[in-house]
Amino acid sequence: MSAKDYFGTVYYMHNIPVHSSQILDISIPWSNLVSFDLGCIALASDVTLVVMHRAATNLHEAAFRVDFGASAHRSLMDPPPVRMKALRELRVILEGNGLTDAGFFGRVSVPCLRDLRVDMTSPNTDGWNLHFFRPLFASCSKKLEVLELINAPGPTTTHSSLANRQRRQVTHLELEALLESTPNLHTLRLPRGIFTHNATLRKLEIADLLPSLRALEVTPSSFANAEDILCMLATRMEVVEAARRGIGTSNTNGEEEEEEERHVEPITDVVLHSPLAERSAFLKDVVPRYLPRLRGVRIRVEAW
Repeated sequence: MSAKDYFGTVYYMHNIPVHSSQILDISIPWSNLVSFDLGCIALASDVTLVVMHRAATNLHEAAFRVDFGASAHRSLMDPPPVRMKALRELRVILEGNGLTDAGFFGRVSVPCLRDLRVDMTSPNTDGWNLHFFRPLFASCSKKLEVLELINAPGPTTTHSSLANRQRRQVTHLELEALLESTPNLHTLRLPRGIFTHNATLRKLEIADLLPSLRALEVTPSSFANAEDILCMLATRMEVVEAARRGIGTSNTNGEEEEEEERHVEPITDVVLHSPLAERSAFLKDVVPRYLPRLRGVRIRVEAW
């Protein structure tokens, strides 16, 4: 674990027992900390909230590992609401079987957060419940620019359990509700199991969703869905050019409409995760057909 205060002093703390509240007994100037990395130490959720509250004043970047199945091993007062008003970058690593406890993020406010990464490590979870994160997104909805949701291996996670973890499918309406609440994202990374439905792609291509998006990393639900993503990218390039020239575009009913001047970014950095058996055919037969319409777009197809 490491921390740094605004005077430049760096603190390294070792031998803190995992799942322990002993971190609360460490004597450091909590309110002076500007960066704090607890990504290697799993703490109970109530302990994490107390640590967040103590360090909230000046913290600019932080990483926390929260074990919802752990106990503080001692009585704690109910953690007060946490408002980290200076925080710009946050990584939260989630593990344990209590991820249905939506009250955790309901206690955390990060009004200036710009970069959020959430790693889900528990193989026992039923998948990504985006409702769980809604209070956190609501507190930084207009500021958030980078959002990464990642299926990450935990200490006892095998590759097979990681691949088969997602038992509950996130609907396209749930995903769109999240994206609508974070309109200024320029980078979006979604885990396997959260797919971009055709209805969502349609909104992305005409920039009804995420007009500032420039980088996208997703796993297509099928070979056809992967091609639909390329089609979305190409159409969005046309929308960008039309917006720059002040030309109206079609609405969702296919009708031409006049648009107010707006800023729309092309999506120019794309990573698609594809089954190994489909990757070669996709690169050989599909991608070349779209390249003339995707000048300036970097596309990487990674096999899993």
